[in-house]
Amino acid sequence: MLLPENPAERRVLLVLDATSYTELGGTDLAQLQRNNDVHVVNLAEATVATDDTLAADLIDQGLLAAGRVLIQSPFDPGAYADANEAVTTFALEKATTFALLCQYLGATSVRINHLEDVAETMSRSGRAEGEHVTGTASGGGGSETSSLEKRVLALADTYSGSRPSVEKARSLLERRRLTHDPVLMALLESFEFTDNPMWERSLSLSLTQEANRRIEAWLAVNVKAGPVRSALSGKYDSLGKHRREVEASYSLVFRDEAG
Repeated sequence: MLLPENPAERRVLLVLDATSYTELGGTDLAQLQRNNDVHVVNLAEATVATDDTLAADLIDQGLLAAGRVLIQSPFDPGAYADANEAVTTFALEKATTFALLCQYLGATSVRINHLEDVAETMSRSGRAEGEHVTGTASGGGGSETSSLEKRVLALADTYSGSRPSVEKARSLLERRRLTHDPVLMALLESFEFTDNPMWERSLSLSLTQEANRRIEAWLAVNVKAGPVRSALSGKYDSLGKHRREVEASYSLVFRDEAG
């Protein structure tokens, strides 16, 4: 197998060509993989790893390429994104999962009222300095609204409404590894008390906390080794300088307007 079977051992993939991998040497390789989340991939072995379906899928997607850092989805251990695109990709994935959760709970309407995007820049003193970019459901973010914000703000679902399926909703959260999120679990548990059904709820949900934890696993890696620096060519330097926190404010309706 080219990639470890245990998903916890491949939350971050550092992909190197044969030359860079050979130049790395055993000591530097051990240093890189000291963090058990990280696995260094020798791309030369990928062409002969015919029994590794995950590696084959990543090659087909064009992701498993030399000089790339891939981040595992917090919600699907078999899915990856380039580190520079991971926050956007996984934030959108969480937003769509949340919409499906609401559908399983019998929602008639799921709307995003406001989206706050905070780009934190670490100063030399180690302090986080935040730059806020906000958007609304009507596109109030203007030209500053990022691609992520535009895509998330476009999510506005209306359903016919149905009896909530708590078990199906719980299974979704378990399958998508989101049972740790207190906002989602509180929403789910509110439907377990049927004597006083909930009709509407407003809530705020972080779309990026899980993705940022995965990025932190990469930032904890020492990439001072010459072959690694040369292979990456500075493509991921900005990850250590900026951190994005995106929070969405939702309005949920679980009954039609007539009640």
